[in-house]
Amino acid sequence: MAHSWIPTNSALAHRHIQVEPYCKQCATGAYENVFHALWGCRVNREVCNGAGFYGKIQRQGREDVLAFLMRISSSFTKDESEFFLVLSWNLWYIRNSVNHGGHKPQASAILEWGSKFLQEFRERVKVGEGIAGLSSVVRDHEVNLVMKEEEGCRDVDGLIAQIKWLLQNERVAGISFAFREANQVAHILANDALINKASAMWVGVVPLCASQAIRRDLPYPL
Repeated sequence: MAHSWIPTNSALAHRHIQVEPYCKQCATGAYENVFHALWGCRVNREVCNGAGFYGKIQRQGREDVLAFLMRISSSFTKDESEFFLVLSWNLWYIRNSVNHGGHKPQASAILEWGSKFLQEFRERVKVGEGIAGLSSVVRDHEVNLVMKEEEGCRDVDGLIAQIKWLLQNERVAGISFAFREANQVAHILANDALINKASAMWVGVVPLCASQAIRRDLPYPL
């Protein structure tokens, strides 16, 4: 984003890809660069207003995206800067989804998602210590538990390799994302790894720290 590398219509047209360089969302004939796609398009105005950013994110002169981000970061608090970047990321995702036939969420839902994402990130990362908690919970097509694993962030690559290995199990059809509220078992395991700074794997047994959540998470809760 900072170097205008994201594939806006104007960037694609500049690379001689057969696409009109104009915004498809607002249909005003505006040239779709990074500034317009994320912060200038009128379809995003309600989100920017709701976040309290709209009057603070006006481009000055012909400054590029990097200069713009550096300037506003000096006037934003740390929390505001993080929320602004998360919203920008989500607005770009939504823009792509809409262009491929998806539906744009209400502004209130976009703001709520951004706040929730940041809250969950902050609760899983110990600021200043450089550590976080991760976990995986693998289930079969009947939602029965296959395996669980937790790791500290120092072995993220190893955890990813293990997740890929677990996904090769013939009972696993795929992978999907769920928010913490819908995946309490993974949340508890990740939190346990974060607090204890330990790695563990359970196969065929129920970890004590998550036993209650696992019972509630069964297809037919006990």
